[in-house]
Amino acid sequence: MVSSTSYHKPLKPRIVMYDFGQAATLTQNQADGILEIIEAIIDTDVDRSINAFLMMGVLVDDADLNQIRTKIAENYR
Repeated sequence: MVSSTSYHKPLKPRIVMYDFGQAATLTQNQADGILEIIEAIIDTDVDRSINAFLMMGVLVDDADLNQIRTKIAENYR
């Protein structure tokens, strides 16, 4: 006999964010950028994602923003 607690309906896929702590101090732009990228991902907002990356300083100065925009949009589909 199978217990009613041993059967689970499949769950809907979801994003889970884990915070394992920070070993360094973040600048205000980095902290703001992290919040911005999380919101941009939730909203699947490509331009807001790029702005968040720029805010955090994670893109090289001569980054091809059109190529980055295209890749982000592909990932949001």
